[in-house]
Amino acid sequence: RSMIYLGTLYRDQNRFTESEELYKKAMATYTKTGPLAAVFQATALTALGTMYVQMSRPVEAEMLLRKALEMRKTASQIVGPSDAIYDALGRALESQDKFAEAEKVLTEAVAISEKESSPETHALSQINLAVVYSDLGKYKEARELINKATKTIEAKRGLRSPSTATCYSNLASVAIDQDQYGEAEALLNKALSIHEEALGKDNASVACDLVTLMEIYRNQGQYTKAQETGERSIAIFKKTLGVDSIATAKAMSRLADLYVNQLRFDDADKLAQEVIRVLADKLGSESVEYAIGLLLAAEVSYGKHNIPDAIVNMQKAADILSNNQNAEPGLRARVNEELAEYLQQEGKHKDAADRLNKSIEIREK
Repeated sequence: RSMIYLGTLYRDQNRFTESEELYKKAMATYTKTGPLAAVFQATALTALGTMYVQMSRPVEAEMLLRKALEMRKTASQIVGPSDAIYDALGRALESQDKFAEAEKVLTEAVAISEKESSPETHALSQINLAVVYSDLGKYKEARELINKATKTIEAKRGLRSPSTATCYSNLASVAIDQDQYGEAEALLNKALSIHEEALGKDNASVACDLVTLMEIYRNQGQYTKAQETGERSIAIFKKTLGVDSIATAKAMSRLADLYVNQLRFDDADKLAQEVIRVLADKLGSESVEYAIGLLLAAEVSYGKHNIPDAIVNMQKAADILSNNQNAEPGLRARVNEELAEYLQQEGKHKDAADRLNKSIEIREK
């Protein structure tokens, strides 16, 4: 138990390697069987899975957290359900764009935490559910839930706590989804100030704020500010999570998008290739995230007037998305439409028509 507590302390300090070693050592050391042992193992698995969520390793996190959930259920005669497992699992699912399943899991987390946990823990679960609401376009519900949770956390933790800053960050993300950039920028600057003050300037939470702030600047055409902010976020992610982390790759992807906007296709290409490599290694070449990386590569190739390469990457992405149940229908349809445009330009009219028919079929369903 002391190993788990120390591991969590290290986790909160971004000392992930030491934390991971302690969690795994705790599980290997405790070899007893029975309900109490199941509870202990589930606790260790939840701690490790939660850390993997923080490290942007959602596939590994999901596997561990589902195992923790099953182990916890075997000890149901002595313990009730754990909102911590459902909460972390929901976040792992949301990171993989499994929004419908994430909504279901996080709704359960909110229900359990309301009965079993502190008001602050309940509020944090509400925020995570609100993020999924925003992903699903339920902006009114997302705002209501975040505002409610923020009041609770402000009352418990004060106006300058990292938890309060996280509330502001999430509310800013909802504002961005609604194209309300002025509101989003003000909220993010407030969150960034608190995170830097409380956690230090090289913390992963600071990097997350910077990535979102970069998007605001990009969408407003403030490309110099966006580039500076994006480069700083990547540097922090590399330092705290590693060069080959998913978070680093996603930040690179955002910066590559910015370079495309600036017609800096060679710079974008270098980043895009690195993004694809990391996503294939960490999430697999059949994942939605990898397919999105291929779309970025296709866009770069198109910008460089290399339409054949753009078609190859776009076709790969379309095939992956068509075989992945977690891919959003709107994304699958859009990819087929863009691919049709590329094919049309190459004189492949029949292939273009086939792709447009696929898009129509997807949208009609």
